[in-house]
Amino acid sequence: HITERFIYSDGLQSSPGRALNSYVSTFSPGFLLTLGSKWTADYTPTWTVYTNRAFQNSVGHALNFTGGMPAGDWLLSFTQHYSLTSSLRVETARQTEQQAAVTGIGIAHRFDEHLSLEIATTQNLQFVAAAPDSYDWSSVASLCYQISSRLTTSAGFKLGYTDLYPGS
Repeated sequence: HITERFIYSDGLQSSPGRALNSYVSTFSPGFLLTLGSKWTADYTPTWTVYTNRAFQNSVGHALNFTGGMPAGDWLLSFTQHYSLTSSLRVETARQTEQQAAVTGIGIAHRFDEHLSLEIATTQNLQFVAAAPDSYDWSSVASLCYQISSRLTTSAGFKLGYTDLYPGS
């Protein structure tokens, strides 16, 4: 897969209080690998080029690994995402390097043709240069009822915890 984007932006922060304009071109050629019928791996580099020399051209990377497998009457799922980018951030008012790692694990069980249970847990780690890093954990559980082939309703709850470092 290939994505090409060319935009013009006003008010980009090159440093605190210094808003500039630039054309921004991004090019992302991705590679998707299917591993059997239930697993995929995707790697996408992204080249970003700015016409304004106050910004640094950069290369970002994104890697995704996703899959699932049955375990008796249950369906297990797994996702892993990693990215490394250098983008303009509001939090730092300048171009900043960021790494993100997101891991998700889920289970689902269908009791009959209408009723199912879904449970998922996610860990999201964000490492940002010159800004607080964040560590986020959350879990969600839902009881789902399929009314028709086009309509499903569910009720559930979500618990989460976020830690900023350094932070309060």
